[in-house]
Amino acid sequence: MLRLELTDDLLTGNAEIDRQHRDLYAWGDRILSPDSAADEARAFRHGLRFLAGYVREHFAAEEAAMRAVMLPGLEQHQAQHRRFRAELEQLRVQVRKDGSTRASQLRLHFLLSDWFAQHLRYWDRKLADGLQAEGRADAVGRVSMGV
Repeated sequence: MLRLELTDDLLTGNAEIDRQHRDLYAWGDRILSPDSAADEARAFRHGLRFLAGYVREHFAAEEAAMRAVMLPGLEQHQAQHRRFRAELEQLRVQVRKDGSTRASQLRLHFLLSDWFAQHLRYWDRKLADGLQAEGRADAVGRVSMGV
């Protein structure tokens, strides 16, 4: 499976948003590439739980920034966030039922490398541009990996 990497084409230009996305991709890569096969199932379940919390906090920070600056498109951006959280929750349910399988790992990889990447390229770049235009690049709250 290809490693997850936040490449230059996925950067939004907003330092805090890009830092959070780097953290998210790094964590996703650790979930998909555990240190040992013995740790794989436990690490995958734990990682998915952590990822769900991190995504919740990250999305909340983006949405709060959009509200604070009154950027247009909040409802559409929130709908995208809900869709991602629903996909991630379905994956968590599947893993609780079937354990960590190759199919569940591929599904997570797809969510991060394709779905989330497309979200970054369009929605989050639009958010970063709007914050920059309003002179509020700092409006996105910090989210730590200690979620």
